[in-house]
Amino acid sequence: MNEKEIIHLIKKNLEENKISNYAVAKKMGKSKTTIAKWLTEVTYPDLPDLIRLIEICKLEIKINSIESKP
Repeated sequence: MNEKEIIHLIKKNLEENKISNYAVAKKMGKSKTTIAKWLTEVTYPDLPDLIRLIEICKLEIKINSIESKP
C-alpha cells in the first residue's frame, strides 16, 4: 500500500466516523491547514504523524514481513 492509498483510507475513515479536520488537528497539535493538506495530498505527513493519524482512526498497521535485500 502506498502513501496515496493510506491517505485515502484515513480520509474515508475520518468521513465515515464524522471526525473533523479540526478534531484531528487538536489531537495532533497541528493546524487544520496542515491536516487538510495531508488529506488532499498537497503534502504528506512524516512517519510519526502518519502513525498518529492511523491511531486516531483506530486502524491497524500490519506488516507481513520485512526482508533485507541481497
